[in-house]
Amino acid sequence: EGVRRCVKTLAEDKHMTVVGVIYENNWAVDRGRETRTVPSDIVRMCEASGGSVELTPRVDGAHHKSADDEMTIKCAYNRNCHFLDNDNYRDWKKGLGTEKVRHWLEKCQDFLQLRYFFDTGLGTFDTLDGNQTRYTLGAPLAVTLAT
Repeated sequence: EGVRRCVKTLAEDKHMTVVGVIYENNWAVDRGRETRTVPSDIVRMCEASGGSVELTPRVDGAHHKSADDEMTIKCAYNRNCHFLDNDNYRDWKKGLGTEKVRHWLEKCQDFLQLRYFFDTGLGTFDTLDGNQTRYTLGAPLAVTLAT
């Protein structure tokens, strides 16, 4: 339910385009059932916002253990949009192989990365916006969501 709350909040309340990034064949439990696909209602919500769901390929090897993080960064770079993740991406700012994307991340992360939380007492999702209004900085109102 958390991903549904997140996409609904971002798309409907914050009027953002949502691009979901998730591993292909991702094992999860959705409403009590095991699944390896993104639930169709989540795909529809992303598409209705003008976005999409992008599947990260499963790649073996030590250099690709966080392919979903790399794909999230690159999807956000290619769209020049916000990206939603509580990861600090410290390793990616040092070791991302594509220089122009690494430079973009180093310079733009503070303005474009959105952090989030779930209020379990109320069953809600929200972003941590800090003391700066991100939505007036000129970046497109789109978000890449690592799920």
